Parts: sequence; structure tokens; C-alpha cells
Amino acid sequence: DHVEVDPSAYTSKIKLQLNPEMPAREAAKELMKFLLKVMQQNIEGIKDNIDVEYLHDFRVAIRRTRSALSQLKGVFPEDSTQKFKTDFAYLGKLSNRMRDLDVYLLKKEEYQKLVPPNLHPGLEVLFGNLARERKTEHKKLVRNLTSQKVLTILREWESFLYSEDPQPDSNNGQVPVLELAQSFIYKKFKRIIKDGNRITDE
Repeated sequence: DHVEVDPSAYTSKIKLQLNPEMPAREAAKELMKFLLKVMQQNIEGIKDNIDVEYLHDFRVAIRRTRSALSQLKGVFPEDSTQKFKTDFAYLGKLSNRMRDLDVYLLKKEEYQKLVPPNLHPGLEVLFGNLARERKTEHKKLVRNLTSQKVLTILREWESFLYSEDPQPDSNNGQVPVLELAQSFIYKKFKRIIKDGNRITDE
């Protein structure tokens, strides 16, 4: 028996073909749709507790969404931007502790190498406690991911991204995406140079 699944059909890496003249809001929505799809694809894997990478990719997609909402100023209406920044901050916090526990447990062998063998029994007790806490955190996370609040956040975000209704205008919504990207990147570049020029031999 075999499963008819193509592993190459999934990637968490951003792969988009954008027209340089595309309005910035349209381009931003394409980016956000891709990230939303990554989140949706990983939720079932998190709930089934299959592999820690499901949670990792889910969190990365949330972090990228939050970063884009913060950096793409004036692309979406301000009230929508603030609402979804708050929503995704909430989503990001839900799994903080579980991700910390995953990292500790994944590095168990590395930690064992840092201490002499006579201390390993104590480490076993520690990691046993961490494993039990992870089980508790996983149940808590699954409850949260299936809660009405989280389902509403994802549904409203999807509706916003796929809405055909005209949305209120914003400063940069209709600016060609290449032009806006160049402007944002140049501002960041100037800030790096300014900060770098403050570095002295001391």
C-alpha cells in the first residue's frame, strides 16, 4: 500500500510570482494568502501531534504575517491593520511555551554532553518533567486552535484577503509594489548605515 501524496506540493518557503506593476495591496494580499495557506496546512499536523515541524512552520507563517503587517505601512486601511496585528499577536503567543519545550526536548542529547555522567540521572528527571508538561501544553494548544476565537480570527482574515468588495483607500495601497518595496528597503538600508556609522573603535 502507498499514499497518493506528493511531498513537493508543500513548502513553507515563500514562492510567489508578482508583477512589479501590481498594486501594493494586491501583492500584499497574495503574500498573506500564501502564509495563511501554510498555517492552515499545519494545523491538523499540530493537532495530531505528528512532528514538531508542523508547529514550527505554523509559527513562522504567523511571525512573517505579523512582520509584513508592521512593515507594509499604508498598504491596508489602518483600522484593519491594527485589528489583525492584535489578532496575530494573540495567535503567536498561544504556542510559545510548547515551542520552548520542543526545543529543550530536541536538544536533550546536547544537554547531556554538557554535564558529567554522574549528573545524567538528574537530567532524566528534568526531561521527564518537560515531556509531561509538553503533553499538557499540547492539549491546551489543541483546545485553543479549535476555539471559537481562533476560528473567528482565521475566518475573518481569510475573508479580508479574498474579499472582492472595495476596501477603504490607504496611502500606499495602489502604489506599484516594486516602487514601494524599493522605498521600504532603501529606508531600512539608510537606517543600517546610520547606525553603523555610530560604531567606533571603542
